[in-house]
Amino acid sequence: MIVEDVEQAVNTLKVKKAAGIDCVMSEHILYSHPCLIEHLELLSHMMLLHGYVPNDFSLGVVVPILKDKCGDLSSVDNYRPVTLSPTIAKIFESVLLIKYGDYLYSDDRQFGFKKNMGCRNAIFAVRNIINHFNWLKVVVRKHIDNFFPACSTTAPDSLAASSTYDSASVDATITLLLLGFLKITHF
Repeated sequence: MIVEDVEQAVNTLKVKKAAGIDCVMSEHILYSHPCLIEHLELLSHMMLLHGYVPNDFSLGVVVPILKDKCGDLSSVDNYRPVTLSPTIAKIFESVLLIKYGDYLYSDDRQFGFKKNMGCRNAIFAVRNIINHFNWLKVVVRKHIDNFFPACSTTAPDSLAASSTYDSASVDATITLLLLGFLKITHF
């Protein structure tokens, strides 16, 4: 672990974001004295050397974020949870990704929390699945947003443009079929 890795990780912090349970904001680190980077490097090095992660690194504050301002504000379904993690923990995680990211693997069908990936990629994949089943003359039902809890406001509209399905909800058979199809198919 070197100081440059920690400095690179600190520079990836986003500003104007809420603080975690430690009440340390990104700006506190970004605008601090440069010797703090050296102390964070020492901390990261010791954590790796001793295989120890402070318990507070696993604590977070869960905050509900409104999905649709025009929707039902009293409905739980109109909110998504966001966890505010400690800033020092974010830095340590970023350093680990900088150092060992090439050795880590995530499935090609993982769309969230990946660089240059998101709802659009997931919608594209499901569109292809729906088109495949339509070509086979299998009716795909409308409430496909069950597959996209984080994208529930965009998924149905985006899928409607190229898909045919009736208005009933997804039944268990179709769900299992689509999930099985995702396991064996690469786009």
